[in-house]
Amino acid sequence: MYRIIALFTTFACVFAIAPARAEGPRGQADSPGDPAVLVVGTLRVEGIPGFPKNHIPALFGRYLVGPGMELSVWVTAEPLVFNPAVWRPATVGRTPAQETSTAREGLLLAAECAVKMRPEVDKGGAWTAIIAFGEGTDEALRSRFLATFLPALARSLASARFPADLALPAIIDFTR
Repeated sequence: MYRIIALFTTFACVFAIAPARAEGPRGQADSPGDPAVLVVGTLRVEGIPGFPKNHIPALFGRYLVGPGMELSVWVTAEPLVFNPAVWRPATVGRTPAQETSTAREGLLLAAECAVKMRPEVDKGGAWTAIIAFGEGTDEALRSRFLATFLPALARSLASARFPADLALPAIIDFTR
């Protein structure tokens, strides 16, 4: 008897939820209203792209931006020297950045993010985010993502109470 009631309740819930999903306000992941979601990370790694072989410590994550499109992100507090033979100055929207291309990562953009952190976590305040967009990524998407990612990153890093708490933001709503 209880199995029949449980089965009936399950079907009733499925049918009640199904129309809401079909008509949901955000639609498919490729619609312009969907945020980027962190699907890999936050991982602590050594080595960042765009520089000669290195062991620079960084936080790494991968964001799902839409069907089949992911962006990789490395964030480091280490001071970086951008070799002008490799990196060139760029402006992405209103954000000053450096850019380069690699065979493995495609288009890389690097931008600084000033963060006011707790003294027990502070490594000097300036962090650099390196984002692999891939060749051919729409300039408007790069601009919107970077303009939204940097403040979200600053909030996430500033909220860390201990070094082990440092994390990338889980959701970037860059679609507005």
